[in-house]
Amino acid sequence: MKNLLLISFKFPPYSDVGAYRWTKFVKYLSQKYIVHVITVRWKNQFDQPWHNDIDNENIKIHRIKSNYFHNFKYKKFSDDFSGRFLSKIRNQILKIVNFFYFIDEAQDWGKILMPYCLKLLKKENIEVIIATGGPYMVNYWAGILKRKLPDIKLIQDFRDEWNEFRYFPFKWQKNLSLKFEEFALNNCNALVTISKGLAEILSDKIKNKKIKVEVIHNGFDEESIDEITRDKGKIKRDFSFIYAGSLSNNRDKPMISFLDVVNDNIGKLQEIKIKLFLSLNDSKCIRAGYKRLIEDGHIIINDFISQDRLFNEIYNSFTALHFMPETQKFIISIKIFEYAMLKRPILSLNFGGDTEQLINSKKLGYSVIYKDNYQGIKNCIFKIFKLWERNPYYETESEKDIKDFSYKKLSEKYIELIEKL
Repeated sequence: MKNLLLISFKFPPYSDVGAYRWTKFVKYLSQKYIVHVITVRWKNQFDQPWHNDIDNENIKIHRIKSNYFHNFKYKKFSDDFSGRFLSKIRNQILKIVNFFYFIDEAQDWGKILMPYCLKLLKKENIEVIIATGGPYMVNYWAGILKRKLPDIKLIQDFRDEWNEFRYFPFKWQKNLSLKFEEFALNNCNALVTISKGLAEILSDKIKNKKIKVEVIHNGFDEESIDEITRDKGKIKRDFSFIYAGSLSNNRDKPMISFLDVVNDNIGKLQEIKIKLFLSLNDSKCIRAGYKRLIEDGHIIINDFISQDRLFNEIYNSFTALHFMPETQKFIISIKIFEYAMLKRPILSLNFGGDTEQLINSKKLGYSVIYKDNYQGIKNCIFKIFKLWERNPYYETESEKDIKDFSYKKLSEKYIELIEKL
């Protein structure tokens, strides 16, 4: 079997979504290749069932040091007084640290990463590298490797934009980040993105026309979801909405647009339950702004739970909430595919773009522009309410339309690209 190298700063036991895409790809790519993964030394703070996907003799994990305080940054504190206090202290310390790491946490990882990569490439006779961000300085350091070893085939994998909506205190910082991005995009053999919109944004920065640009979407793992839905008959659900994940990157804006409509119309929506699985920091604005809805049991705020438990919660809820802000209108998130496979209609508050196109074309639920669209959001909530009243057993059939987005099939596309290179 040929050797393949993945460079991914975020990888299990890192537990948030940033590690999920490539954990799944490595799971399936390891059926054809010996996959070496270089990552940093993460502490196991939250077990996820998908961490087991990398327990495979064809997956070789290389955990190396980082000068950044990555475990400290992503540590999950409790929701009690001491946890909230420690979270505040952590945020103040990170403000100081991030003054120096103004691009991202992989900014000086190259000092450790580069020598390790050069030795590993030679020792294992590796010819193909895949680098994935964020943090996106990983892609910059991979570009440096490509410059040093031009015969190596490098694929740069982008899940998000790098600089379009990022704020920097000083113009020179922004210019430096843009310079690094342009270098990464122009020093590779192929660029992979998760959507057509993101591919268009990044392609405009590529001057080397020999570089292949491919769209390989996010997706779902059929094996994980089968365990939830297999052999289950239709169930009667209450009028519930569910959201789990981060409210960072302006996702709080569509969330607040949704909750404002619910708050104003709660007299006609007495049956509504909104189940939120949020981090301590993300839950603050909800607790402060919607005390009445929380006290009356319409909003239930929970800590994060493991993926298998969350899938059960989604499956037992009537509607799955999805928030995609203006800054990410060209992103199609993993959640959409998982919701569809769990047969739940989606209410997506977004800014149009790739997300809206997918939801409408595959009939996955409801897509609503959230900005300055109070009436549109209200109409949609009441449309879902009427649907629930008519049929609390309702399930979508859209899982049939997105079979091609399984990670097993998406991995086949990656293998095709690797073989072409």
